[in-house]
Amino acid sequence: VVNDIGDNKSLTGLNLSALATYRISNTIALQTGLSFNQKGYINQFEIEDRNEINEDLGTTTIHKTTQRVSYLELPINAIYNYKKLSFGLGPYLAYAIKATSVFQMSKPVQGYSANHKFESDMKIGNDKTSVVKPLEFGLNFLVDYEFKYGISIGANYDLGITNASKLIFVREGKNRVFSVLVGYKFSRLKPVK
Repeated sequence: VVNDIGDNKSLTGLNLSALATYRISNTIALQTGLSFNQKGYINQFEIEDRNEINEDLGTTTIHKTTQRVSYLELPINAIYNYKKLSFGLGPYLAYAIKATSVFQMSKPVQGYSANHKFESDMKIGNDKTSVVKPLEFGLNFLVDYEFKYGISIGANYDLGITNASKLIFVREGKNRVFSVLVGYKFSRLKPVK
């Protein structure tokens, strides 16, 4: 018997971005570019091995599944600048380029040691055998603070709108990603005359 024992947990991933900003006025700008973004989750579940003769002899083991999807992401953000602070929002379109699943056991099972990991690729596509949809669409929210010499730190939140999963039993496979960013601006924006 397999039982889900909790909500999906957050997964730490990598975010690399190259962005270009076009200033419309002294306070408003348009930003776009290309990002490599890893998204996913960790799920824990328990497997009950029941003993039909004596229920007290049954065992329960907890296992973990980690699913990670790598995307190429195209954001288009409207930016509002206030002194050194920038606030932005806009849509993004993401294309899945790689998807992996790692299953980890908590106890030895059938000759495999505890904590043994099974890693496999998940198929990306729109057919019935696929696990991950190739395209994902959502909204992007960001805040950024610029220091001296073009160095900046910021935070970003991706709110997935479309279901990224092809699995029938996953009704709400929407990505929710919070990112902490450190960046360098090669060319700082000059005031519009």
